[in-house]
Amino acid sequence: RPSWCPGADIPAHLKGTLPGDCGWDPLNLGAEPEALRWYVQSELVHCRFAMAGVVGVLVPQVLTKFGLLDVPEWYEAGKVADENGFASFNTLLMIELFLMGWAESKRWMDFRNPTSQGEPGSFIGFEAALKGTGENGYPGGVFDPLGLSKASPAVYKDLQDK
Repeated sequence: RPSWCPGADIPAHLKGTLPGDCGWDPLNLGAEPEALRWYVQSELVHCRFAMAGVVGVLVPQVLTKFGLLDVPEWYEAGKVADENGFASFNTLLMIELFLMGWAESKRWMDFRNPTSQGEPGSFIGFEAALKGTGENGYPGGVFDPLGLSKASPAVYKDLQDK
């Protein structure tokens, strides 16, 4: 099995079953199985936010270059928004903290009890679309528009590793 450093000892709790597992856990943070499950979910969310961030940087730049949009470069957008925005930075920060806190609490509840957020009354009428597959981190439904999670188990595992 691949190792982050050839010849290095791989911690016993890393069995090679996780996507991208090359035996890297020098502080043994994932030694407790429940903590490791949560770290896996957290890493999925971080990766998804990073992918959304790349799209959020590249698409406006490309559209601006083609004259379809007129927005500043991504590294100047914060300054422009602060100077010309409808709300101050502190107001936007508080709104973001509130909304992300709410979303993270829903994710934590679903992590503790999968599909619980699909129960009637848990999300203003959208429960059926958001109930998920029962597998944490892979909600399916509206979050899998290409149907990649319906592939054979071997193909699905290969897609997770990419």
